[in-house]
Amino acid sequence: MRVSLNRRVRRVLRDLPSGSLLAILLVHPVQAAPPSSQSLSVDLSTVSERLVRAELKLDVDAGPLTLVYPQWIPGEHGPTNPINDLVELEITAGSTPLVWRRDPANLHAFVMNVPKRSSLTVRYALVTAIGGRGATSPAMATDALAILKWNQVVLYPLGANPALLKVSATLRLPPAWTFATALSPVSERPVVRFAPVSLEKLVDSPVAVGRDRKVIALQAPGAPPHTLAIFADGASALELSMPRQLAFGRLITEAGRLFGSYPYSRYTFLLSLSDHVPHGGLEHHESSDNRIAERSLIEDGLFEVRSGLLPHELVHAWNGKLLRPEGLVVKDFQTPYHTELLWIYEGLTTYLGEVLTARSGLRTVEVERDALAVLAAQMTTRSGRAWRSVQDTATSVPALNSAAREWRGRRRGLDYYPEAALVWLEADVFIRKATDGKSSLDNFCRTFYGRHADGNPRVVPYSLSDVVTSLNAIAPSDWQGFFAKRIQSVSPAAPVAGLELSGWRLAYRDAPTSAWKNRELAAKEIDLSHTLGLVLRDDGTVLDVLAGSPGAEAGIAPSSKVISVDGKRFDRNRLRDALKGTLRHPDVELIVENQDTFKVHRLKWRGGDRFPMLERLADRPDLLTPILSSKPM
Repeated sequence: MRVSLNRRVRRVLRDLPSGSLLAILLVHPVQAAPPSSQSLSVDLSTVSERLVRAELKLDVDAGPLTLVYPQWIPGEHGPTNPINDLVELEITAGSTPLVWRRDPANLHAFVMNVPKRSSLTVRYALVTAIGGRGATSPAMATDALAILKWNQVVLYPLGANPALLKVSATLRLPPAWTFATALSPVSERPVVRFAPVSLEKLVDSPVAVGRDRKVIALQAPGAPPHTLAIFADGASALELSMPRQLAFGRLITEAGRLFGSYPYSRYTFLLSLSDHVPHGGLEHHESSDNRIAERSLIEDGLFEVRSGLLPHELVHAWNGKLLRPEGLVVKDFQTPYHTELLWIYEGLTTYLGEVLTARSGLRTVEVERDALAVLAAQMTTRSGRAWRSVQDTATSVPALNSAAREWRGRRRGLDYYPEAALVWLEADVFIRKATDGKSSLDNFCRTFYGRHADGNPRVVPYSLSDVVTSLNAIAPSDWQGFFAKRIQSVSPAAPVAGLELSGWRLAYRDAPTSAWKNRELAAKEIDLSHTLGLVLRDDGTVLDVLAGSPGAEAGIAPSSKVISVDGKRFDRNRLRDALKGTLRHPDVELIVENQDTFKVHRLKWRGGDRFPMLERLADRPDLLTPILSSKPM
């Protein structure tokens, strides 16, 4: 009896151990060696219509081929690339269309067979929407500006090393628009043509484009060149006063003093001013993508709130880009991250960013103290700390990134930013006390980060034990236990000991500081966390109800909507007035719409209105003011 070859192969496969190399090779044909280069053309001429077109060209050998869309993006801490926005994918080998299929086990992968060695042309489009949260949102454009993140418009062969794969990129802009980026353009007309770079560097180098732009060379003697490239939805928003320009220059100087040296040869702040793209920042080796409200440079209140963004992203050039937790150093854009050390990557950066914001003069020391009070007070409201450690918020960030805003108190959000910042403040104060003021966290920054900064962008992985060793060299202590207690363990109370050791304590008063008032206005929220236990949008929509608060006791639910305060139509001022009245009449009556139901809720509260601030402790030396003050040369 004759047995067909296919039956023989199936019988061999059936009898092979499932994990054997031969079985794997037979079931999954080996893809040919990936090419060493490819070209990418991106057309932004219709970006204001929220449509971007791209064309990829690469030479490939005959056989199976998988093209992948980047999934895990540096700095975004999760699989955030908008795969659902990649549309109209067409692939041809020469003039022959290729049939592709999506890998059911990896939806970011497109599998095909190439019949012979060919020049492959891949055409596709990126469609974007509006809204979303933060710099990881796929929303990227208005009628006047856009931010191109190359990872959203590129495919590359599976198995290629992004550090070695060279990409020659071109960019077509809308008429009369200009651009800024850390990349080097070779020519700019009729399209922008960039010098070939690795895929890794391309993804690390976003491009800001727009109709209205201002470019400012920041003055920082002794530092590498720094440029502030500002794009706005309206030309009037581009004005930056000379005192603020000088403060941004001092930011660069103060960062150099903090770390001792710079990890790049030049740096570009990309700053997009718009009310229609999600706000936030994303760090890169030689630039940062920063997005804030349109009038942030010309309205004092908005500037006060947002002035800490550029310092935060600049610190990332050392902490996050140059030195990076080993779990975030992976071989390509498809390998998942291990994010458990984000409390160093982001938490320490948050602390140092606040410090540099004050040292540079972007905020006064007094305003920065008020900002730290807001940060500390926020962490006192997290009832979720009873079950979830700061460490777990870092480890869980790929899921937490997409968590709803509602129920943040019970769930906890990305608390490895603000709460870990308070822990690093405590570490700084501890070092200062333990060394009689001879050393501080500044010394750690110079020895741990600065010694690797030689002007050349690169990545140096580190572990928690490396951090502990470096801290012990400055101020010997049980640093492992210090972080285990404050970061890795569940704690019923916010870590405000650093404030108290520095000579200040969290207190409350009946009038808001400018930091509190401006933050509320910028966020378009009403934060009653420290009174009724509610956080509302300006329109009365309930975002959060804190456990054990009057709002929770009254049965108010997130996503419901307050429509009346003490018998009058809801607005911010009436709600605040009602709180002040509780000093005489200890209840507030709210009518709340919950889906199709209207209900009267009486909230019991006797304390009037309350806002956080820092209060000086007379029996302790003031260490916080020196921490926040400019350092001498």
